[in-house]
Amino acid sequence: MTQSLTILKYLGRKYNMFGSESNQELATKESLLESVYDMRLRFTMLCYQPGDFPANKAAYLASIPDTLKNYDRFLEGKKWMTGHELYVGDFLLWSVLDALVLFEATIFDSFTNIRRFKESFESLPQIAKYLTSDKFKKFPINGAVAHWGGKDEQV
Repeated sequence: MTQSLTILKYLGRKYNMFGSESNQELATKESLLESVYDMRLRFTMLCYQPGDFPANKAAYLASIPDTLKNYDRFLEGKKWMTGHELYVGDFLLWSVLDALVLFEATIFDSFTNIRRFKESFESLPQIAKYLTSDKFKKFPINGAVAHWGGKDEQV
């Protein structure tokens, strides 16, 4: 398997983190997963977009709060994206949020539910163990040709 969403869905089904009660539930969870993937794709496109990166970054940072506001409202009253049970899409959402906060440290200052979600995910025992291990590397996030996130360290 080579497609990231296919792999996530496969792992979600394998470890009972994708749901299978009904077609409606599967459609909802697939829609959530693809929505997060779209946010990730938009960020990735920014990182590779030719042209004036500082201007592109400023435009992105001016527009992303609308998207984050929707996620923040969606997460209100929920521990995870689909409620109180961890779902494979939570892994993808965390990875996007982690990249965004590395990109702009204050990006979640106005979004308490997003911050809570990210902190809760990072405090899961297996995740916390991994994040503090030598195996975890913050960078590179992107390929070396990216305007941002393609180096071993960011200044």
